[in-house]
Amino acid sequence: MTAPDDSILVPTATHWGSYKAEVADDRVIAVHPLEDDPDPSSIGPSMAAAIDDDCRIRQPMVRAGYLDGDTAGRGAQPFVPVTWGRVLGDAGTPGSS
Repeated sequence: MTAPDDSILVPTATHWGSYKAEVADDRVIAVHPLEDDPDPSSIGPSMAAAIDDDCRIRQPMVRAGYLDGDTAGRGAQPFVPVTWGRVLGDAGTPGSS
């Protein structure tokens, strides 16, 4: 498989298999199964459309009470946006979950 002149093919792997992402103008425009895959999942090609889907969560979210150390509100509190720096910092902190 070759990409059109204005795009490139980038190898990638997912839970569903290995693919080549077709990228143009820094955006994934298509996802193609590897030629050697004897039974590629049909999920792969749908991933390109999912990147910008309205139901996609656009940034990290945490339970509102988590920010105050409240563990009693699980399942009842709304989720609020946080920065990637906050999430990645908390992920490495013991007892942060």
